[in-house]
Amino acid sequence: MLGLWGAGKTSMVSRFVNQVFDEKYHATLGVKMDTKILKVGDTDLKMVLWDIAGTEDVFDIPMHYIAGSAAYILVLDGTRRESFEKGFDLVEKVKLSIGDLPYTIAINKSDLDWEVSEQEINQLLPKGASWIKTSAKTGHGVEEAFLDVSKKLV
Repeated sequence: MLGLWGAGKTSMVSRFVNQVFDEKYHATLGVKMDTKILKVGDTDLKMVLWDIAGTEDVFDIPMHYIAGSAAYILVLDGTRRESFEKGFDLVEKVKLSIGDLPYTIAINKSDLDWEVSEQEINQLLPKGASWIKTSAKTGHGVEEAFLDVSKKLV
């Protein structure tokens, strides 16, 4: 799980793993890990989810945190325009440091008013990328985002 601080990475993991949402903001310090087994076709996939702390202005994530990753979900905050350009910068940083990993873009907080229109989102996306509208609060699209990245692995 990668993205700017407050984008909803921890809330998405909590919704996916435990089907809960906490209204209080809890900043992740370092890395929080969870696991969940997901059935993808005929394959049982054990997902080890690393919820990596975001930073306020730039992504300064030590690449050794994600060096062994098979894939990732980039969580962007639809209510904060800056999460997009900084998030896409992170995609490039991962490519340069680790390689071209499969990933899914989850644009979170669909239950709130967004600063960015769907048309703008489609213009901002890296070439060939698609996105899933999510809300950790309501659960909308969360399972779909994790299933999407899982299918890319299998």
